[in-house]
Amino acid sequence: MGGEPTSLERAVNECIQLKHCITRCSPSALGDARERVQQVEKGVAMELREQFVKGLQEGDTSAVTECLRCHSLMEAHEQAYGLVRQLLVRPGLQKIMQESQVGSRELDGAALEALFSQIVKFIEKGCAVLHTPAPEDFEFVTRAIWPEVVSIVLSQLRSLHQAAVPTLFHSRYLAVLRLAKEIGGFCGSGAALSRFQRSAEYRTFMEKFNLDLYH
Repeated sequence: MGGEPTSLERAVNECIQLKHCITRCSPSALGDARERVQQVEKGVAMELREQFVKGLQEGDTSAVTECLRCHSLMEAHEQAYGLVRQLLVRPGLQKIMQESQVGSRELDGAALEALFSQIVKFIEKGCAVLHTPAPEDFEFVTRAIWPEVVSIVLSQLRSLHQAAVPTLFHSRYLAVLRLAKEIGGFCGSGAALSRFQRSAEYRTFMEKFNLDLYH
Protein backbone atom coordinates (compact mmCIF):
# COMPACT_ATOMS: atom_id res chain seq x y z
CA MET A 1 0.00 0.00 0.00
CA GLY A 2 1.69 3.20 -1.19
CA GLY A 3 0.98 6.80 -0.38
CA GLU A 4 1.02 8.83 2.77
CA PRO A 5 -0.45 7.37 5.97
CA THR A 6 -4.04 8.38 6.62
CA SER A 7 -5.03 10.42 9.67
CA LEU A 8 -6.22 7.24 11.38
CA GLU A 9 -2.94 5.46 10.67
CA ARG A 10 -0.98 8.46 11.96
CA ALA A 11 -3.05 8.46 15.16
CA VAL A 12 -2.42 4.75 15.66
CA ASN A 13 1.32 5.15 15.09
CA GLU A 14 1.52 8.09 17.48
CA CYS A 15 -0.38 6.14 20.10
CA ILE A 16 2.05 3.23 19.75
CA GLN A 17 5.00 5.63 20.10
CA LEU A 18 3.50 7.15 23.23
CA LYS A 19 3.08 3.71 24.78
CA HIS A 20 6.67 2.88 23.92
CA CYS A 21 7.90 6.10 25.51
CA ILE A 22 5.96 5.35 28.69
CA THR A 23 7.75 2.01 29.06
CA ARG A 24 11.12 3.79 28.96
CA CYS A 25 10.29 6.32 31.67
CA SER A 26 10.91 5.76 35.35
CA PRO A 27 7.70 5.42 37.39
CA SER A 28 8.57 8.45 39.51
CA ALA A 29 8.72 10.68 36.42
CA LEU A 30 5.43 9.54 34.91
CA GLY A 31 2.90 11.33 37.06
CA ASP A 32 -0.50 10.78 35.43
CA ALA A 33 1.04 10.30 31.97
CA ARG A 34 0.19 6.60 31.89
CA GLU A 35 -3.50 7.28 32.50
CA ARG A 36 -3.55 9.99 29.84
CA VAL A 37 -1.91 7.70 27.30
CA GLN A 38 -4.49 5.01 28.12
CA GLN A 39 -7.26 7.53 27.43
CA VAL A 40 -5.65 8.39 24.10
CA GLU A 41 -5.38 4.71 23.23
CA LYS A 42 -9.02 4.16 24.16
CA GLY A 43 -10.10 7.05 21.93
CA VAL A 44 -8.05 5.79 18.98
CA ALA A 45 -9.40 2.26 19.41
CA MET A 46 -12.97 3.60 19.49
CA GLU A 47 -12.42 5.60 16.31
CA LEU A 48 -10.86 2.57 14.62
CA ARG A 49 -13.83 0.42 15.57
CA GLU A 50 -16.32 2.98 14.26
CA GLN A 51 -14.53 3.33 10.93
CA PHE A 52 -14.12 -0.42 10.54
CA VAL A 53 -17.80 -1.06 11.27
CA LYS A 54 -18.80 1.66 8.80
CA GLY A 55 -16.49 0.21 6.14
CA LEU A 56 -17.88 -3.31 6.60
CA GLN A 57 -21.49 -2.14 6.48
CA GLU A 58 -20.94 -0.02 3.37
CA GLY A 59 -18.65 -2.50 1.62
CA ASP A 60 -15.94 0.16 1.42
CA THR A 61 -12.84 -1.82 0.46
CA SER A 62 -10.46 1.12 0.90
CA ALA A 63 -11.73 1.91 4.41
CA VAL A 64 -11.66 -1.74 5.47
CA THR A 65 -8.12 -2.20 4.18
CA GLU A 66 -6.96 0.93 6.01
CA CYS A 67 -8.60 -0.26 9.24
CA LEU A 68 -7.00 -3.67 8.90
CA ARG A 69 -3.57 -2.06 8.63
CA CYS A 70 -4.37 -0.20 11.84
CA HIS A 71 -5.61 -3.35 13.59
CA SER A 72 -2.36 -5.01 12.57
CA LEU A 73 -0.27 -2.15 13.98
CA MET A 74 -2.19 -2.30 17.25
CA GLU A 75 -2.05 -6.12 17.33
CA ALA A 76 -5.84 -6.10 17.55
CA HIS A 77 -6.45 -9.02 15.19
CA GLU A 78 -9.02 -10.73 17.40
CA GLN A 79 -11.12 -7.57 17.54
CA ALA A 80 -11.17 -7.43 13.73
CA TYR A 81 -12.10 -11.11 13.43
CA GLY A 82 -14.88 -10.68 15.97
CA LEU A 83 -16.39 -7.70 14.17
CA VAL A 84 -16.24 -9.47 10.81
CA ARG A 85 -18.02 -12.49 12.25
CA GLN A 86 -20.64 -10.42 14.05
CA LEU A 87 -21.42 -7.78 11.43
CA LEU A 88 -20.69 -9.42 8.10
CA VAL A 89 -20.58 -13.20 8.13
CA ARG A 90 -23.21 -14.10 10.72
CA PRO A 91 -26.09 -11.97 9.34
CA GLY A 92 -25.48 -13.28 5.82
CA LEU A 93 -25.47 -16.91 6.89
CA GLN A 94 -28.52 -16.45 9.10
CA LYS A 95 -30.43 -14.97 6.17
CA ILE A 96 -29.54 -17.97 4.00
CA MET A 97 -30.69 -20.41 6.68
CA GLN A 98 -33.95 -18.56 7.26
CA GLU A 99 -34.80 -18.35 3.58
CA SER A 100 -33.93 -22.03 3.08
CA GLN A 101 -36.05 -23.10 6.08
CA VAL A 102 -33.50 -25.77 6.86
CA GLY A 103 -34.72 -26.26 10.40
CA SER A 104 -38.04 -27.66 9.22
CA ARG A 105 -36.80 -30.51 7.02
CA GLU A 106 -34.19 -33.21 6.55
CA LEU A 107 -31.61 -32.46 3.89
CA ASP A 108 -30.23 -35.12 1.59
CA GLY A 109 -26.97 -34.70 -0.26
CA ALA A 110 -28.49 -32.76 -3.18
CA ALA A 111 -30.37 -30.35 -0.91
CA LEU A 112 -27.25 -29.87 1.17
CA GLU A 113 -25.23 -29.13 -1.96
CA ALA A 114 -27.76 -26.46 -2.93
CA LEU A 115 -27.59 -24.88 0.52
CA PHE A 116 -23.81 -24.94 0.61
CA SER A 117 -23.70 -23.41 -2.86
CA GLN A 118 -25.60 -20.42 -1.48
CA ILE A 119 -23.10 -20.16 1.37
CA VAL A 120 -20.15 -20.17 -1.01
CA LYS A 121 -21.83 -17.57 -3.20
CA PHE A 122 -22.39 -15.37 -0.16
CA ILE A 123 -18.72 -15.69 0.85
CA GLU A 124 -17.68 -14.74 -2.67
CA LYS A 125 -20.07 -11.79 -3.08
CA GLY A 126 -21.16 -10.78 0.40
CA CYS A 127 -17.66 -10.97 1.85
CA ALA A 128 -15.92 -9.52 -1.20
CA VAL A 129 -14.55 -6.68 0.90
CA LEU A 130 -12.35 -9.25 2.69
CA HIS A 131 -10.89 -10.77 -0.46
CA THR A 132 -8.88 -7.73 -1.49
CA PRO A 133 -5.21 -7.58 -0.45
CA ALA A 134 -4.97 -7.16 3.32
CA PRO A 135 -2.07 -7.39 5.74
CA GLU A 136 -0.59 -10.86 5.45
CA ASP A 137 -1.15 -11.56 9.14
CA PHE A 138 -4.94 -11.67 8.63
CA GLU A 139 -6.57 -14.97 7.66
CA PHE A 140 -10.30 -14.38 7.57
CA VAL A 141 -11.21 -17.79 6.15
CA THR A 142 -9.66 -19.61 9.09
CA ARG A 143 -10.42 -17.15 11.86
CA ALA A 144 -13.79 -15.62 10.94
CA ILE A 145 -15.58 -17.20 7.98
CA TRP A 146 -15.13 -20.94 8.64
CA PRO A 147 -15.83 -20.74 12.41
CA GLU A 148 -19.09 -18.91 11.72
CA VAL A 149 -20.07 -21.40 9.02
CA VAL A 150 -19.40 -24.28 11.41
CA SER A 151 -21.35 -22.58 14.20
CA ILE A 152 -24.49 -22.03 12.17
CA VAL A 153 -24.34 -25.41 10.41
CA LEU A 154 -24.05 -27.27 13.71
CA SER A 155 -26.91 -25.28 15.24
CA GLN A 156 -29.25 -25.60 12.24
CA LEU A 157 -28.34 -29.04 10.83
CA ARG A 158 -28.13 -31.14 13.96
CA SER A 159 -28.50 -34.47 12.15
CA LEU A 160 -25.73 -33.68 9.66
CA HIS A 161 -23.23 -36.14 11.12
CA GLN A 162 -25.64 -38.98 11.90
CA ALA A 163 -24.67 -42.26 10.25
CA ALA A 164 -27.96 -44.17 10.61
CA VAL A 165 -28.54 -44.27 6.84
CA PRO A 166 -25.21 -45.03 5.12
CA THR A 167 -26.11 -43.60 1.71
CA LEU A 168 -27.42 -40.38 3.24
CA PHE A 169 -24.38 -40.13 5.49
CA HIS A 170 -22.07 -40.55 2.50
CA SER A 171 -23.85 -37.95 0.36
CA ARG A 172 -23.75 -35.43 3.21
CA TYR A 173 -20.08 -36.11 3.85
CA LEU A 174 -19.25 -35.50 0.18
CA ALA A 175 -21.24 -32.24 0.27
CA VAL A 176 -19.29 -31.08 3.32
CA LEU A 177 -15.98 -31.97 1.65
CA ARG A 178 -16.93 -29.86 -1.35
CA LEU A 179 -17.97 -26.99 0.90
CA ALA A 180 -14.66 -27.10 2.75
CA LYS A 181 -12.73 -27.23 -0.52
CA GLU A 182 -14.59 -24.25 -1.98
CA ILE A 183 -14.22 -22.17 1.18
CA GLY A 184 -10.54 -23.10 1.29
CA GLY A 185 -10.28 -21.64 -2.20
CA PHE A 186 -10.72 -18.18 -0.69
CA CYS A 187 -7.46 -18.53 1.25
CA GLY A 188 -4.88 -16.12 -0.05
CA SER A 189 -2.04 -18.60 -0.51
CA GLY A 190 -1.10 -22.26 -0.33
CA ALA A 191 0.38 -21.69 3.11
CA ALA A 192 -2.85 -20.07 4.32
CA LEU A 193 -4.84 -22.98 2.91
CA SER A 194 -2.61 -25.44 4.75
CA ARG A 195 -3.12 -23.55 8.02
CA PHE A 196 -6.87 -23.54 7.40
CA GLN A 197 -6.93 -27.32 6.92
CA ARG A 198 -4.81 -27.84 10.05
CA SER A 199 -6.88 -25.51 12.21
CA ALA A 200 -8.71 -26.89 15.23
CA GLU A 201 -12.08 -25.63 13.93
CA TYR A 202 -11.60 -27.45 10.64
CA ARG A 203 -10.36 -30.74 12.12
CA THR A 204 -12.98 -30.86 14.89
CA PHE A 205 -15.83 -30.31 12.46
CA MET A 206 -14.61 -32.87 9.92
CA GLU A 207 -13.91 -35.45 12.62
CA LYS A 208 -17.55 -35.37 13.66
CA PHE A 209 -18.12 -37.62 10.64
CA ASN A 210 -17.41 -41.03 12.17
CA LEU A 211 -15.96 -42.68 9.07
CA ASP A 212 -14.92 -45.78 11.00
CA LEU A 213 -18.55 -46.39 11.93
CA TYR A 214 -19.61 -45.84 8.33
CA HIS A 215 -17.10 -48.38 6.98
